[in-house]
Amino acid sequence: VAGNGAAITFNNPVLLATGAASITTTGASGGNITFNNTLNSASTLTPQALTLNAGTGATAGTATFAGIVGGTAALTDLDVTAKTIQLNTTSISVDAGAVANTVSLTGAVTLGANVSLDLDGTLANKNLSVTGTVNSASALVARNLTVLAGTSGDATLGNVTVTGAVGSTAPLGNITVTGAGTLTSGTVSTDNVNFTGDLTATANNMTFNGTQVLSTGGGTITLSPATASRGILVTGTPTVDGTRLVLDSLDKVSTSGRLVIGGNTGLGTVTVETLDLSANPYSGFSILTGGGNVNFATGASLALPSATDIRFSLGAGNVAGSTTADNLVATTGTVRFTAGAVTIGTDVANLQTSTTQSGFVLVNSQSLNVLGAQRAGAGSSASANTFDYLAGTTSGNLTLASGATFTAQDITLVAGSNLNNNAGAAPFTNQNGGQTLVFSTQAVDNQPPTANGGFSGFGTVYLTSPSITFGATGTYTVNNSLPAGNQMVFSGPPDFSLIDADSATYNELVNTVVYKASVPVQGYTLPAIYTGQVRLGFQAAAAAVQNSLGKSAPAQSPERAGRLRVGEAKPVQSTGPVADAKPATPAPGRLRVSQIQSQNPKNEVGQNNQPANRPLVKVGNVSLRMSGEFYPFELAEVAVASPKVSQNR
Repeated sequence: VAGNGAAITFNNPVLLATGAASITTTGASGGNITFNNTLNSASTLTPQALTLNAGTGATAGTATFAGIVGGTAALTDLDVTAKTIQLNTTSISVDAGAVANTVSLTGAVTLGANVSLDLDGTLANKNLSVTGTVNSASALVARNLTVLAGTSGDATLGNVTVTGAVGSTAPLGNITVTGAGTLTSGTVSTDNVNFTGDLTATANNMTFNGTQVLSTGGGTITLSPATASRGILVTGTPTVDGTRLVLDSLDKVSTSGRLVIGGNTGLGTVTVETLDLSANPYSGFSILTGGGNVNFATGASLALPSATDIRFSLGAGNVAGSTTADNLVATTGTVRFTAGAVTIGTDVANLQTSTTQSGFVLVNSQSLNVLGAQRAGAGSSASANTFDYLAGTTSGNLTLASGATFTAQDITLVAGSNLNNNAGAAPFTNQNGGQTLVFSTQAVDNQPPTANGGFSGFGTVYLTSPSITFGATGTYTVNNSLPAGNQMVFSGPPDFSLIDADSATYNELVNTVVYKASVPVQGYTLPAIYTGQVRLGFQAAAAAVQNSLGKSAPAQSPERAGRLRVGEAKPVQSTGPVADAKPATPAPGRLRVSQIQSQNPKNEVGQNNQPANRPLVKVGNVSLRMSGEFYPFELAEVAVASPKVSQNR
């Protein structure tokens, strides 16, 4: 049917019965083509194709669909060329036939209704190509657009391409693109995507060429691969990867609502590289995998707006991060986990209710509030909770909010500064004979300022009293004994800075009695504590050399296992393996550790055996370092006036 610039209107239902049909109204100008009623193939057994051409340019006509297309018998192809393509229908189905045709819409597409476009066929999926812009028909009414391009598991998924801007003159409402092989939006930087509601896009490859993908109404933006088990790479570096969905332009994605990565469909591994999204206005951020793992690249940091609510919902999937890096940064925000196992470093304000099926390790670099129930185990029975739980801060307070509870086999809490217990006397449930260990500063700094932190069944363990002051005399005892049951530990928080993914323990104070079992993530082990004593003897003697320690002489009490004896203080000399030579003027003297005696033969401190790289255990101004397999401590560094004793001798 050819009309030389004339308009053609179909007011009654139209059936396509005799093969591919075409309607052309071009001439000196283009005539309008209007379907005011339904449009279908005449039979589901013989699906038909339709081509409409109302011309292009300023004098072209408009193509309008006011009735449902393909509702009773879908089309196998639909190609429309017009100045404006007006979709006033709620449903267009072009999913019939065995050929992967491309539905082409050439012109400015406007939505006069909430439109669903079905391209997902039983025998073949169709592609969608929009050459032009997509807008709502009116800026006063935002319309929804849904495109079904395929289903997970299909051998070939349909591609969805829009060459122009979306919602630039009249924003869309909700946008949903499901099951696309490739989703491409825009051609140049001005081709933005604007909508008032949610954006849900599942595609194996996504490219947004505009400078922003913006929900002006604070909707949820969800980006996920279309194929089950396909992984995701979240990165700030432009990347081409045919095996994963690459999200390398999330800085363009903007909403005051929630950004969701992945879905609950059994995705592959989500890998997170360093990316700064802190300038975006997200109020929430989620990673969903339905069983897949989340791996943070070495040293990777994902920075989000400061007050973001962060959620991991991974099913049995693990979170594998680092306790020496801030994998997540949202300084006033909240994080929570539903996962298999968790090992992660964070810079957040709150840890919300979390459940893991095995071990949990979270190390925060600032003060942390623990809110709600925390569980390391698959269920409420003791047999299901054979795993350990650790939450701590490297600096700042650890606050247990009212209602905070902990269920695991062995539970460890570490306050880099003070412990504030608002959870009550008994927030811990240890199963399978496990214990709870809490590190903090001195008891007087805690709230409540009691020796057991306000917990029932706790006692002080690693408490130095009185504190050691250089220049004073007397014998001081650092009591490390670890009785059975739950314990409160003061003045000895673990040094997280030296944790190593290959070989690491969280306390490193000693190497004798291991208090914790291994967390089944990354091979980490939890705190150990020494069960003996360390004694430092500072005794006055008239003949001793005057130095910064005061008058010191060899200890007079008999040596015995587990004692570190401070020998005599001698003037600085230039020989001997114990210390490096220092300037002789002034000559304040050298602190020499005489020997360590245990049940094994004596070993002089100063042998060439280099100590392992262990965190320091500070007692007053003396630093003691664990020396090896048999002897718990050796002298690491002591300030004597301005010189220093060598650290590694």
